[in-house]
Amino acid sequence: MSGSDGMLVRTVHDALLGAGALAPGETCLVAVSGGRDSMVLLDLCMEISGTAGAFVAGTVDHGLRPFQAEAGLLERRCAENGIPWRLAHLPPGLRERARAEGRSLEDQARRERYPALDHLADGLGATRILTAHTLEDQAETVLLRLLRGAGPMGLTGILAARGPRVLRPLLGVSRDAVRDHAAARGIPWVRDPGNEDDGVRRCRLRSLLPALGAAFPGAAAVLARDAEVAAEHAEGLRGWALEHFDLTAEAELPLDLPLPRVGQGAVARVRLHALLRALGLAEGIERRHLEILADLAAGAEGRSADLPHGWFAARRGEVLHLGLVGAAPSPESVEIPGPGRYATPIGVLEVFEEGPGEAATDPRGEIVLDGGVVRLPLRLRPPRPGERVEPFGLRGHTRLVSDLLSEARIPRHLRGQPRILEDRSGQVLWVVTCRRGAAAPVGADTGAVLRIRLVEEQ
Repeated sequence: MSGSDGMLVRTVHDALLGAGALAPGETCLVAVSGGRDSMVLLDLCMEISGTAGAFVAGTVDHGLRPFQAEAGLLERRCAENGIPWRLAHLPPGLRERARAEGRSLEDQARRERYPALDHLADGLGATRILTAHTLEDQAETVLLRLLRGAGPMGLTGILAARGPRVLRPLLGVSRDAVRDHAAARGIPWVRDPGNEDDGVRRCRLRSLLPALGAAFPGAAAVLARDAEVAAEHAEGLRGWALEHFDLTAEAELPLDLPLPRVGQGAVARVRLHALLRALGLAEGIERRHLEILADLAAGAEGRSADLPHGWFAARRGEVLHLGLVGAAPSPESVEIPGPGRYATPIGVLEVFEEGPGEAATDPRGEIVLDGGVVRLPLRLRPPRPGERVEPFGLRGHTRLVSDLLSEARIPRHLRGQPRILEDRSGQVLWVVTCRRGAAAPVGADTGAVLRIRLVEEQ
C-alpha cells in the first residue's frame, strides 16, 4: 500500500478510534451504495479489520432506478472479503412522498435512508453506522444552506457524528484523495447517474465547484474549515444559552424565560435561537418565528402567537412563556390485550397474528415478533426517566431511550408520550417508530408471528 493510501487508512482508523468505535463489542456497519466514495470507505475498513474493529456492510435501495448492478457488485465484493452484507429497499413512491411532504427528493431520501440503515445495523448487530461523506460534500452542503438563506447556523454543515451512532470518518478527506485511492487499489464501483441529474440542486452546484476551485484555490477546504469552526461556535452558543437561562438540556415545555435574560431585537433572536437548538425545539423554526418571539418579548402584556410543532409563545408579566397548545396531562399507558386496532396518543397500533414465513418489515413503523415468546397482554407506556433499553442486534449493549427519541427526531415536547411497547413480563419490544427491542426475534423455529404496526399518525 502506498504512503497516501496508508494515510487514508490512518485517517479513518484514528477517527473511529477517537469515537470509541473500535473498542471490544463494537461493530461498524459501512453504508455502501456502490459509488466510489462508499466503496473506498469499505476498502479502508477492510484494511483496518485486519488489526482492529469489526465491520459489516449495508445498502439502501431508494427505488428510484434499477439497482441490479450495484447490488451484484456489493454482494460479490463483500463475499470475497468475508464481510456480511444486507440490502434494504425503501417502499415504492419516494418521489411522491417528497412532493406530498413539500421536501426535496434529496431531503426525503435522507429522512428515510437513516431509519433503514438503523434497521440494517440492528439486524447485523452493528453499534455504529459509517457514511462516506467527503470534504466536498461538506462544502456543497454549506453552500446549499447559505443559498437557501439558512443564516450563520447553516455554516455548521455536516457534522462528523450524527448522534452517538452515525460517524463520518472521511469528512476531512478530499474527493481527489478518494479517487486516487480507488484507482491505485483497483476498487470497482458503479457510477450513479443521479449524481449528474441537473434537476437536483446539489448536482448543479457540484458541477460548479471545479470553477470555484479554479478561481479560489482550496475553496472546498476553506468551506469545510468554516463549517468546523461554525459547529464549534454553535455548540458553545448552545451551552451558553442553557447557562444564561439557568436550564439543562433536558428542560421541557412549558418554560418561563425572564425578559431581561431574553433581551430585545437581534440579541433576543440570537439568544432564543440558541436556546431552542439546545432544547431540541429548533426544527422548523425560521427567522420569521424568531422575529415573532423577539416582538412578543418587547411588546405588551398578554400578546401570544402559535409556533411550529404545536407550541406557542406569550408575553406574561415579566416573562416570555413558551407552552404547548392544548397541553394535556401526562398520557397514561394503553393496554393491548391481543390482536386488534388500538387508539393511542401517538396514533393507531394494529396488532395481528400470521403464520411463519417471510417476515419483512417497514423499519419506520412496523415490527414482527415471535408470537410464541411474547407474553400477552402488551402495554404501551411513557418512557421512565433515564430508562435504557437493549435494541435488537446490539448483543447486550443498551441505549438511553432519550437518545433513541432524539435520533428519531421526535420533538422534545412529545418525548413523554407512550412509546415503550412491552409485554406482560416487562420485555421491551419496541420504542415505537424509533428502534425495536432485542426480545422475541423471529427465527427458523418460530411457529407464529406477531406483527405490530403504527398505521395512523395523529
